Amino acid sequence: MDKSTTQHYHQNVDTTFFTIDLKDNVGKRRCCMAKNHGNCKWYGLIDPFVHPRYLTFCEYCYKNYLNKSRFYEITYEEYPEFNGRYNCDSSETDNILQYKLHRCLNYNGVRLNVNRCNALDQQYVPTMGLHNEESLEAMKKGIFICNMGSCSYWEFVLGADPNGKYAEHSNKYFKIERCVFGDGREVKITNSLGNTEFFTKLSKYNRQTLVVNSYISGKSERFFFVSPCKKEKDLGLDTSHANKSNILKLTVSIHERIDNEPPPVYRGITRGLNNDTRGCDGGTTRGFGGGSNLSAHGNSSYVKTNTVDAKFPKIDEVNITVQLVCTDSNEEKEYNINLINEQIKEKKFRELQNLKRKRIEIEDDIEILKRKKSEIDKQIENFDDYNRHQIINDNSTHEEQDGFLMNF
Repeated sequence: MDKSTTQHYHQNVDTTFFTIDLKDNVGKRRCCMAKNHGNCKWYGLIDPFVHPRYLTFCEYCYKNYLNKSRFYEITYEEYPEFNGRYNCDSSETDNILQYKLHRCLNYNGVRLNVNRCNALDQQYVPTMGLHNEESLEAMKKGIFICNMGSCSYWEFVLGADPNGKYAEHSNKYFKIERCVFGDGREVKITNSLGNTEFFTKLSKYNRQTLVVNSYISGKSERFFFVSPCKKEKDLGLDTSHANKSNILKLTVSIHERIDNEPPPVYRGITRGLNNDTRGCDGGTTRGFGGGSNLSAHGNSSYVKTNTVDAKFPKIDEVNITVQLVCTDSNEEKEYNINLINEQIKEKKFRELQNLKRKRIEIEDDIEILKRKKSEIDKQIENFDDYNRHQIINDNSTHEEQDGFLMNF
């Protein structure tokens, strides 16, 4: 079953080189520019018009997420005072929301966003929801459709909608009851003790978030999204769970915290700790390709928790669906798969070289053993000759034997 990158591609494949800094097939950045300044085109909002000093988006976000009819290209001739010193504002969740631009899904008091990230460290960049008509309608139903480049590590972040119905309630918490991909593969979210019974605060004050990036917390089974090129499809090399494992269904339960008497002692139920740095603040869609999720090597952390003496009765439930789609060109997808194939080819070449070296060492050992055997055979032959000569010399004649007979 092709659940992991090693099962799907090769047992020794290492996909951790697909970082957010890796360039695409034409040498451009393959994800959002985020807070980095760089050599790319920049875009501003024209519907309604917002001056670039207040709002700008990088070329990647413009092409992959936004409704292009609402934006215009910013030129240095028209705005020379900036001289390329722009930041992409896609991560400014609440700021862009006032212009009906969506970094996150806000649904029934819960906020969810998706990040593109590295496998071995905490670096990440934001993504956005798609802004075509179908995707915006889907958001109203709790479906977050996000464009994700092929061969990408990713994560989702769950927290409170600061403008939602639980934002003003300090005693409301959420818990992920079920998290399962469309191919039936479940995600297990735990603390270091294996406990899944933890709750995360929904209040907008001292807001907490839950970051999920692997199939099993603390294990090297990171989310890795792939979308096949035409050649892979034609050769039947797509995954067996294509266009299923790119869909994630979440059941989020809402709970009310009721502290036990006497005043809380730190034991009992666990809850998620604050992790508000990953971006919650700050169906098939026509024209897009699907893909698959595989588990891949990378670092994953357990959820950090503490304990409180309280009860958390369930008061509501929220169902959310995330779908990853891909708008990468066929050339880009082929480029990515060629990077993987070249790595596998290089590893196989090194394996072959190691085997050849071992073969030479074994052949040398065989020659040494042959020489030793030849020396031993000569020693045995000399020993046999000696014994044979002894036997011949001791073969006395009858006349000689007669001299040893007893005389009576």
